[in-house]
This record gives sequence, C-alpha cells and structure tokens, in this order.
Amino acid sequence: MSVWEKWRPWLQREKQLLLELALMLLVALVVGVYFLEHFSARLQAEQRVQLKALAQQTALRSAESLAGDDLIGLNVIARETRALEPVGGVQFLDADWLLFPAYWQLHSLHYVLGRPIFPSLASYHLGHDKVEMTRALKLACPEHLPETDILPAGPHGISQVLDTWRFPFVAKQIRSSQGSGVFLI
Repeated sequence: MSVWEKWRPWLQREKQLLLELALMLLVALVVGVYFLEHFSARLQAEQRVQLKALAQQTALRSAESLAGDDLIGLNVIARETRALEPVGGVQFLDADWLLFPAYWQLHSLHYVLGRPIFPSLASYHLGHDKVEMTRALKLACPEHLPETDILPAGPHGISQVLDTWRFPFVAKQIRSSQGSGVFLI
C-alpha cells in the first residue's frame, strides 16, 4: 500500500480542517509580509531622523569648536565621527555635507561622487602632509614661519643637516600627527 493510499481516507475526513488551516496560514503570511513591509519602512524613517539629528549635533559641535578655536575638540569630533558604524546599511551619500571622511575616502567622495566635504579638501591635503603645509606657509606668510629645511631622507640630507643646523633642533616625519614623528635632536 502506498503512502497516498494510506493517508487518503484521513485527508478526505479532515478536508474541512485542512482548508481552514491552509487559509489561516495564508492569512498569517499576508499579515506577516504587510507587517514587515511597514515595519521596515518605519524603521528606515526613524533611522533617517536619528542620523539627521546626529549630523546636526555633530555640525553644531564642529561649528562651536571652530568658532572658539578649539582644535582639540574638533579633533575629538573628527575621531568620533570616523568611529561611527553605518546604521542598518543607511547610505550617507544623500547627506548635504559629508563630515570628517577618512583621508583615503576623499578622492572618491569629492572627485567621483561630487559630494561636499567638511573640512575642505585643501585642509586635508595640506594638513595631512607636513611638507605641503610648510610649502604653503612659506608662500602665504614666510615671515611667521620658523627656519625650515625640507630635505631628503638619506645620507646627503643628513650631511646637509649636520653641516647647516646647530644643536638642538627639531626634526619631523612627513606624515604623522598628535606629536608623534617629532624629534628634538
């Protein structure tokens, strides 16, 4: 005897119950899909509200730090902003301004996507490289710049420093921040 033949009498007896169960399952499925659709849309809307509030708060804190020349506070805000994880896959590309992107993101965000960035590209390009910053300051206000040489790292640069500079002097690595890469020699 096959499985079908074995269960057929029972299925015929319980046909009404099985139809009701199938209908209940279908209704539960429709309600579940409806709930997920609307819940997902509400969740996305709430995430956008929260992200907008966070962006406004960060912008306000940044503006206050800039207005008060509080560069340490601005640096903390930049680090906090970089540490934020994307929330639920929300895209930040529809924001009016992108605040404190990582240096490696600049070219893609600005040149490819054309997004406005804070701080400016010039701030990143000059602030990221001590040689470029020194060259810019030499052009803008040479009278306010301490005596500075930009020399290659190697035997020729070292001998030029030893021939020219008196001890003690300060030497800096090109790319470093927060006091690292600065040496009193």
